[in-house]
Amino acid sequence: MMLLEPLQMPDNVELEESSYTPTFGRFEIGPLEPGFATTIGNTIRRVLLSSIQGSAVRFVKIEGLHHEFTPIPGSDSDYIDLILRLKKLVTVMTSVNEVKIVLEHSGKGVITAGDFQESVDISVINKDLVLLEMNEDVDFRMEVWIGIGRGYMPADKHLAEELPVGVIPVDSIYSPIVRVNFNTGHQRVGERIDFDKLTLEVETDGSIDPKDALYLSAKILKDFYAKIVLFEKEPEYIEEVDMDPELERLDKLLNMPVKEMELTVRSSNCLQAAKIEKINELVGRSENEMLKYRNFGKKSLDEINEVLEKYDLSLGMDVEGIIEKIENAKSKVTTSKRKG
Repeated sequence: MMLLEPLQMPDNVELEESSYTPTFGRFEIGPLEPGFATTIGNTIRRVLLSSIQGSAVRFVKIEGLHHEFTPIPGSDSDYIDLILRLKKLVTVMTSVNEVKIVLEHSGKGVITAGDFQESVDISVINKDLVLLEMNEDVDFRMEVWIGIGRGYMPADKHLAEELPVGVIPVDSIYSPIVRVNFNTGHQRVGERIDFDKLTLEVETDGSIDPKDALYLSAKILKDFYAKIVLFEKEPEYIEEVDMDPELERLDKLLNMPVKEMELTVRSSNCLQAAKIEKINELVGRSENEMLKYRNFGKKSLDEINEVLEKYDLSLGMDVEGIIEKIENAKSKVTTSKRKG
């Protein structure tokens, strides 16, 4: 069975409360393995912009008019102007089926998206969107068909066989995501400072919460990748076991060069002459062994004992036994699947 070295998984996804609105969210994701902020940022941005489901106008019909190259009676706008404004209509649908909503207006005045008759299946978000202005005292009635989808659908791709005469297809822009931006930075994990941090900014049209949009993009990626992970037996991550703090301390100290100890020149020269380079080589010797070295006397012995005491070390330690414990602690791993 293949065992995988563990990767640094993000601990959390934090949103910036101070700048959060129904249409804008800034998120920090981390810590991540070096390079993963760019990888994940690009991937999530692509999915957000192309694959988040939304609703949009598909067809429109104005009573009394039969094609889009017709001026609208009682208004300075023509059919094309109205269609362009309808593309900006933001709605939320609770039905997977296409829904028709109606707008009726009498007399002069400005017609806005708030004049549509909403239903249990659909609600209008940007009610203040101006659609057209009536300059004459006439009646105006419009029917609009709205459906759900992803991305962009040109008008000529909509199927309108079962719709009444005079229905005009409209280019549909389903994506509720207006803008996505990301940047990368560094984040500290323990003593390492080279882990990545991803800052992601998501702007929507108000039909979906920025937080939900982010979570949905991650779900889409997860579901796609799940179809590619086709191991007969999935590899498992090596789960690291924390070493005992005391053994970890000893591991660092025993591998420290003796020249980093605060010794006098005489004592340092004696150790150099004895070819003692690391602390594990020093503390593994007894006092009697040290006194046998040339020019190494009682004064140097007392000095070394005093310095070693500061590190909770002493001469004559069982270095081989300590190293064996350290190596055993390092080798203790489990092979359970990594969670998170």
